[in-house]
Amino acid sequence: MLRVLPWLTDGATDFIDNFINFRCINGLSTKVFEFGSGNSTLYFLSKGCEVTSVEHDFDWAERVYKSACAFDYQQKLNLVKAAQPYFNQYVDTGYDITVIDGRDRVACFAQVLKSLNNKKQLIVFDNTERLDYSYQDALSLIEQYGLKSMHFEQHQLEQDGKRYTTRTYSRDRVRHRHITSVFFLEGMYTTDGKPLLRG
Repeated sequence: MLRVLPWLTDGATDFIDNFINFRCINGLSTKVFEFGSGNSTLYFLSKGCEVTSVEHDFDWAERVYKSACAFDYQQKLNLVKAAQPYFNQYVDTGYDITVIDGRDRVACFAQVLKSLNNKKQLIVFDNTERLDYSYQDALSLIEQYGLKSMHFEQHQLEQDGKRYTTRTYSRDRVRHRHITSVFFLEGMYTTDGKPLLRG
């Protein structure tokens, strides 16, 4: 069977994989909300999750929806087309994972934290290597809410204007950082995405 992977770092993907698998083993379903649709949408659907995804690019949203239909995933997908800013589309109805990987990421992050009902959920924030410039306002939110975090870094290489994720390097390429962070308020996790303490 084809395995669809999200455009997150490998470590973060493994973490999320194990988090969902552990819930499944324990008879729990997983509800996901994501800002920005794409491979991650299909990945979560392939894992049996219920997914609500907000997308500002309506043509892209149609492509994602058609792909979901091709795999017969559409029953578990709520794809919302919304113009920017779309942070106010988020209302926590008991999500287990929220992914911030679209536009207006700091505003989306603030809305998620302000609306949080399920304090045990994971908040996945992609490209946190940009916290020191593009998304620096998110740093005060992390401190304000006392978030716990795990950061998964993976290097990307640039050649001929394209970026590749790889674990091997050559001297004629420019190296870039790619970090996906997982934030949470409650719980303790191993780097495998499993609870540290199993009660």
